[in-house]
Amino acid sequence: MYLDCPLDACYERLLKRSESSNRTDDQRDVIKKRFLTFQQENEPVLNSLEKLTKIVKIDSSINETEVLTNICSQIEGFLDNKNNQD
Repeated sequence: MYLDCPLDACYERLLKRSESSNRTDDQRDVIKKRFLTFQQENEPVLNSLEKLTKIVKIDSSINETEVLTNICSQIEGFLDNKNNQD
């Protein structure tokens, strides 16, 4: 399971966090660099995993409750399929 979040949503969340955290790395240019580094380092891993198994991507740009609901739904579907195979 991969929680996928577009750069715009990352910006919004991290810039909002910076209002109360006083983190010096929560600036637009630093966020973009961190995001690009994350993509470059994780893309090969995801591509390899996709060749071996199914990767479920969850849109994590939506609100927390919806993300949790989507994750639970995917897990329930997996468990249902597993139980039907037994």
